[in-house]
Amino acid sequence: MKHSIWAIAAVTILLAGPAWAADSVDTYLAATRANIYQELRGEAANAYVASLYSRALSGEDPQALTEQGLMTAATRRDTEGQSEACRLFVSAAELGFAPAQFLAGDCYAAGTLTDDQAAQMQRWYAAAAAQGAASAQCALGRQLMDGTLIVRDTPRGYALCEEAAQAGSSSAAVTVAKAQISGWSGSPDYAKAAGYLETATRDGNAEAAYLLASLHRDGRRGLESTEQALVLADFAAKRSHVPAFILAAQFRMDALSTGRVGGTAVRGDFGWRLFYWATLAERHDPDRAVKREARRILGVLKQAAPDDVYSRWTADAGRTRPSQM
Repeated sequence: MKHSIWAIAAVTILLAGPAWAADSVDTYLAATRANIYQELRGEAANAYVASLYSRALSGEDPQALTEQGLMTAATRRDTEGQSEACRLFVSAAELGFAPAQFLAGDCYAAGTLTDDQAAQMQRWYAAAAAQGAASAQCALGRQLMDGTLIVRDTPRGYALCEEAAQAGSSSAAVTVAKAQISGWSGSPDYAKAAGYLETATRDGNAEAAYLLASLHRDGRRGLESTEQALVLADFAAKRSHVPAFILAAQFRMDALSTGRVGGTAVRGDFGWRLFYWATLAERHDPDRAVKREARRILGVLKQAAPDDVYSRWTADAGRTRPSQM
C-alpha cells in the first residue's frame, strides 16, 4: 500500500536532534567514506576497525554505529552485508543522528530493508530533514516524483527539491536541474537547469559538472568554450563519475578529429589522457553504446600511437587512479 508523505510527519519532531546545515550531512558522509577508504588501504586499518567496532558495540554512540555501518557496506557487498549495514544505520538513527537517519531512509528506499518499507522510508527521511538535512528533504521529493513507494505528486516533489536546493543542497540542485532538462512541467528550461548545475559544481558536485559539460556537447546550453566543457568533464571523471569517462575522451577525440589539436599530440600527455578515459569508459560504463565508442577511440589511438607508447599507456592505466589524472 502506498502512503501519503505526511502520514508520519508527527513523529519527526521526536526523532530530531541538533540542527545540521543544509549540505553538512552530505559532506560528513563523503568525508567519512573517504576516510574509511584511506584507512582500509593503510597500515592503520586493523587498529581503526577495532576501535570503531569497540565503540559501536556499546550501542550508545550513534556516530560509531554509523561509521561501522559505512565500513560494513564498503567491505561486505553481499546482500547480508548490506542488510547488516542498514541495521546499524537504523540503530544510530533511533539515537537521533541525522546522517544515519538519511542512510536509513536510503536503505528502505532501495529495498535493502523492507519491513513497513514506505512508512519507514518516509519516517527516516523526514527525521533527517527535520534536523536541517536538505538532501533528505529532496530524497522525499524524488520519491514523490517517482511514485513507486508512495503516491506520486510530482509538483510537490519538485517543490521540496527546489526548496532544498535553494537551502544549499548540491544533490537537490542536480535533481532540480534534471527535472528542468526533462521538461517535467512543459518545455525544457536549459538556462534554469544550468544555473542550478553551476551552483552545484561550485560546491564540488561531480554529476553537476558532468551534466553542464553534456549540455554544452549537445548544444543545449553553451559554455564559454569547449575547453571549459573539457575542464568540467575532467573534473567529474577525476571524481570517478562513470558517465564522465567517455565524455572526457570524446571532447579530446573531437579536438583531434577537427584539427584543433595536431596529430603529434597523440604521442604525448594529450594522447595519454584520451587513452586513459576511453579505457575507463570501456571497462566501467555499463552502457553498450559507450563501450563501443570507447573501443573505437582506442582503435584509432592504437593506429596513431607508436607501439611502445601504446604499451606504456596500457601498463600505466592499470596502476593509475582517476584522482591522479
